Amino acid sequence: MLPLPDRPWSPTPEATINEAIAAEATRGAVAGPIAGIVGQAAPEAAKVAAFLLSVSLIHDIDAVRGILGEPEEVVSAHVWRDGFAQTSLTRFRGDVRASLSWISLPGLKHYEERLRFVSPEKRVTLTFPSPYLRHAPTPLEIERMEGDELVVEHRTVSYEEAFRAELHHFRRCLADGAAPSPSLDDALGDARWIEAIARAYGKGGAT
Repeated sequence: MLPLPDRPWSPTPEATINEAIAAEATRGAVAGPIAGIVGQAAPEAAKVAAFLLSVSLIHDIDAVRGILGEPEEVVSAHVWRDGFAQTSLTRFRGDVRASLSWISLPGLKHYEERLRFVSPEKRVTLTFPSPYLRHAPTPLEIERMEGDELVVEHRTVSYEEAFRAELHHFRRCLADGAAPSPSLDDALGDARWIEAIARAYGKGGAT
């Protein structure tokens, strides 16, 4: 049997977490590359946002780029709440726009990460569960019309955990030499988009 802690577990205070993230973004191993993108004199908020963009929003960056293709231009990007909230707008071919937002909500015990694709005829939403919930599915919702009737389809492709599958695939790449997916070219494409968003912080402002 495992020993029980002396007191109930309690989450780390938000201020402590934010201080650690800010320290990593401004003085840690990645501080140099981040400053090289947003500028040495950039506000700390921009450096924090760029760090979170590369370690948290990266999942959405890769998924959206994989679906829509290479971005053409980052139209705008804005940072607030000392870097712990950000939003950006990117143009893709075919007059498509992608709006990406990341906001820290430490006071709400409800993790939410979703991709939503909207057209004049249909809305498709993919919702990722918290990586800390075991065997939680990644549901897909499709909204469309049949005549005057609204049809909402709920699809559960698998109960395999997305983050767990990601780790297993990484292990196979290392142990068996399997080709990684996303590929190195995908990683470079993601990095280019991340850099373009981070460079746009200076135009949109950081507070």
